[in-house]
Amino acid sequence: MCPEPIDPPGEGYYIVIAKDQSQYNPLPAKVSDDGTIHTCWSFTNEERYDIEHGANLHLFISTFGKPLQPLRMEVNSDY
Repeated sequence: MCPEPIDPPGEGYYIVIAKDQSQYNPLPAKVSDDGTIHTCWSFTNEERYDIEHGANLHLFISTFGKPLQPLRMEVNSDY
């Protein structure tokens, strides 16, 4: 299972990362004035059930041998 990216709410200008890169899935995002990239992910009811019952969310990052940039994950329904 893998959550699906959805259009993020809130401020910033809309972009689609990897829109023209066939080896990747397009990723809708918003970019804020300070350069923060905001993505949003939707879970199926089955994924929500699994998380509620102890499943973990895994984040895989392809750095291609470069330094890792700061990341933040959160659960937020305020948007």
